[in-house]
Amino acid sequence: MVTVLLLRHAKSRWDEPDLADHERGLAPRGLRAAPAMGRHARREGWLPDLVIASTARRAAETAKLFLEGAGLERRIEPVPQIYEATAGTLLSVLQTQPGGGSILLVGHDPGIQELALDLVGTGVDRELDRKFPTAALAVIELPAGRFAELEAGTGRLVAFVRLRELG
Repeated sequence: MVTVLLLRHAKSRWDEPDLADHERGLAPRGLRAAPAMGRHARREGWLPDLVIASTARRAAETAKLFLEGAGLERRIEPVPQIYEATAGTLLSVLQTQPGGGSILLVGHDPGIQELALDLVGTGVDRELDRKFPTAALAVIELPAGRFAELEAGTGRLVAFVRLRELG
């Protein structure tokens, strides 16, 4: 089994209209949300072996704060293809990662939601089908020994956690 953790970047800033989308950082709410989700992941035992993130500033900051909240020291691999990616591109990115185990992918909507839906196939959480909010985390187990063997529609949704559920 491999485990894929899909984390949508936390709430980003919109107070600098001249700033390029790729360069927008996290809003105060996002700065609190990302480590909170990391702490929750730690409590549940969802600890990634590998971490890949979009090169967008808000995604990189989310990954860093998630890891801090989880109490983990991991290298964050910046992957330019994650920014504005489709589900198919995101699946390809996952399939090119070495080995197996667990991986955290920090990205953007709508690609991240579409990938979650594609990986799980059936038995999808109705909330996941409707919306993948900022800082939400989907945990999916797939019957593969390595990331290269990941196939759409074969996963089991272990959890879909939204920030509002953490209190």
